[in-house]
Amino acid sequence: MVPDFVEKIIDIKTRKIDLTTLVEILKVLDLLDEKANLLSARYMKDIIDLIKKIKNMADFNSRIKNQLQTIINTVHDGIVALDDENNLSAINPIAEEIFEICSKELLGTNLNNTKVGKRVLSILKVEPTEGEKFARIKDRYVVIKSSEIKEDHKLIGTVYTIKDVTEIQRLEEELRRKLRRHEHFARYTFDDIVGNSKSIRETVELARRIAKSQSPVLIQGESGTGKELFAQAIHNASPRRRGPFVAVNFAALPESLIESELFGYDEGAFTGAKKGGMPGLFEQAHGGTIFLDEIGDAPLSFQVRLLRVLQEKQVRRIGSSKVIPIDVRVISATNRDLKELVEKGEFRKDLYYRLSVLPLRLPPLRERKEDILTLAEIFYNEFFQGKPPKSAIEYFAAIKEALLNYDWPGNIRELQNVVEYLVNVSPDKIPEPEILPEELRKKSVSRLAETGDAIRILKEIALANKEGRPIGRRSLSKKTGISEGTVRKIINELEEMGLVKVRRGIKGLEILPTGNRLITSNGMSGIINELKS
Repeated sequence: MVPDFVEKIIDIKTRKIDLTTLVEILKVLDLLDEKANLLSARYMKDIIDLIKKIKNMADFNSRIKNQLQTIINTVHDGIVALDDENNLSAINPIAEEIFEICSKELLGTNLNNTKVGKRVLSILKVEPTEGEKFARIKDRYVVIKSSEIKEDHKLIGTVYTIKDVTEIQRLEEELRRKLRRHEHFARYTFDDIVGNSKSIRETVELARRIAKSQSPVLIQGESGTGKELFAQAIHNASPRRRGPFVAVNFAALPESLIESELFGYDEGAFTGAKKGGMPGLFEQAHGGTIFLDEIGDAPLSFQVRLLRVLQEKQVRRIGSSKVIPIDVRVISATNRDLKELVEKGEFRKDLYYRLSVLPLRLPPLRERKEDILTLAEIFYNEFFQGKPPKSAIEYFAAIKEALLNYDWPGNIRELQNVVEYLVNVSPDKIPEPEILPEELRKKSVSRLAETGDAIRILKEIALANKEGRPIGRRSLSKKTGISEGTVRKIINELEEMGLVKVRRGIKGLEILPTGNRLITSNGMSGIINELKS
């Protein structure tokens, strides 16, 4: 319908133009009669479709607005939204309660125009302008976090979230309570027990067989040998692995609290008793395992009641007449000799036999020397979270002998502490024997002095003295092939034992008569016994 002489055509498509305007256009073009049907059919249809789309968009926007308002109103934090001119565009009930304002009076208004609005602005706009900041609103402290709203890189507003610090504290306390309810679980399995020595492999194999039983287990071992580790592993390998694992340490419990902790109490049983009472640890372990650690420290007065619980498989809370049946497996542990305590009258014989149906002895670290360096390597890698500056073999090279020759009275726990000490005082540098803890240094020196190295050193000193030539630590190290640090330790020990004399200057070392007798008699152990006597 466009004449041929028109060079450019602009299609305005369907527009919301007044119907009379369209009629006038058709009249001017003398097309009203011919194209009236197009006006009534095509144009009106397009207009109706357009109106439908606009309505659908309006409905969608309304739904989004309602959903957004619901989200804003249900979150636990206060929310305030301002545009770039500080007009209040949104606020939720939590923010109204925090600021003690009414949104109906301020919504859509500029906060700079009212006294209340200025007070809100002074709190929200406190430095820093971005990120988190603390503010005080009357008697409460809040954390305010601001986020900018931008459109085409232009700031069009800011959203503030306000969190009440007391609410944060309440949620943290609630979380701790919930975690405490779920803390009765065993983390370790037999796969976590490290060692290739014969003694530890035999112990693990026995523990695996014990785990299949329901009978009580008594784990005996020195402090630091991993008694709780074995107890958890036994639980996780037992038919009760899906049940709770509840640990009790008698050495850490005051005698006055033992009964209430293990057997629970009813409301009003004593002053300060919790409302509603509290279940004891035996009740909490129902269907699982209870681990009685340091059972040798349990007071005699309590042992009587513990024996009855084990025999009857039921408990009675303090202040209650009701008997509660329980189904628990008991694993006990001690670093004391229970038989000796029984003989002394400090531990009940009948309780001992009730607990030690399946005895398990854990070997001390001095009986599994092959595992010392393996364990040290694990602790070393754990400290650096798997990314140490040096390999464990390289790191422990200079102190390997000292670690292997030490008795480790504190067992694995002591070894872990020593490794942690070393990586703290010498994280990047290979540690020398001189920086070892004093006790370890002394013991390792004593061990070294009992070895053939000491005899070789004494013989070299004796030969040098006979030939009239001076000899010192450095020349001894070259002749014997023993590291200079180790030579120094052995010389110090030999001097303390009165076997050699350290002469200053070029004179060097001198072997004493006791040392001469040693290299011609029955060895180091004989001379040590001689000196002791």
